[in-house]
Amino acid sequence: MKNLPYRKNVVGVIILKDKFLLVKKPDNNFWWFVQGGINDNESADEALTREIKEELNLIDFKIARKLKATFQYDWPEDYQKLKGFKGQEQTFFLIKLDSKPEITLDKKELEDYQFVMPKDLFDLMKYPRGFLEGLFNEIN
Repeated sequence: MKNLPYRKNVVGVIILKDKFLLVKKPDNNFWWFVQGGINDNESADEALTREIKEELNLIDFKIARKLKATFQYDWPEDYQKLKGFKGQEQTFFLIKLDSKPEITLDKKELEDYQFVMPKDLFDLMKYPRGFLEGLFNEIN
């Protein structure tokens, strides 16, 4: 599956004061930042705005900035065949919230959400520790 392209993916690092918003998909035990693929004829900003609206029913937010951090990973071979991509290439965006939002999860997409302290991300997320540390440094 060497010649397959990577699916373009956007990730919203949503922060409320000093806590990060994480979401959990029904089919796994890991927590993630809100994310999703970029559709044809859609910019990365538009894709992220769409994903946040679809998955969290959150509409009152602004993207603060695109982060330099990127992450690329491969999917298992059977999933590559199913999806037609080698894996995902993620672009990260920072979103700072001023107040606790009213969130209504799309239960087909997400099972739960929580706001967590930065130190808790290392235990809850699948990203390598070095990547998360670099992400913190870029945000602060």
